[in-house]
Amino acid sequence: MSTITVLGAPRPKGSWRHVGGGRLVSMARGLSAWQATIARAAREQWDLPRVAVGDPLSVSMVFRMPRPRSRRQERWHAARPDIDKLIRAVLDGLSGIVYDDDCTIARIIAVALYETDERPPGVTISVRLCEEDDEHDPA
Repeated sequence: MSTITVLGAPRPKGSWRHVGGGRLVSMARGLSAWQATIARAAREQWDLPRVAVGDPLSVSMVFRMPRPRSRRQERWHAARPDIDKLIRAVLDGLSGIVYDDDCTIARIIAVALYETDERPPGVTISVRLCEEDDEHDPA
């Protein structure tokens, strides 16, 4: 298992818009910079070799979102951006560095919280082979 932490405001992988000529552009602002930050952190912090296609992986993510003034007392981030779009951005940022293709991911666990004084905005990502995680086997 390996765990990395990426600091910064998590960005979602948003919707795509067709701009003509067969080209699509992402509607998410800051996505490419966020994915570059994830890739850079993975290259610097990842301490295991890249996982081969066919090895089932379990990925867990704890997102810490910037806290708006209107949410001073809340712990859970249950607002936009959607957690599924945050997950997609992280998985794509890790692709080619931690694993060859995200098709190898068999389990995802994700939590979205608001930042705290001790935990600034960002995401903590853990990746392990599913065999290492048998106590969470739903079968």
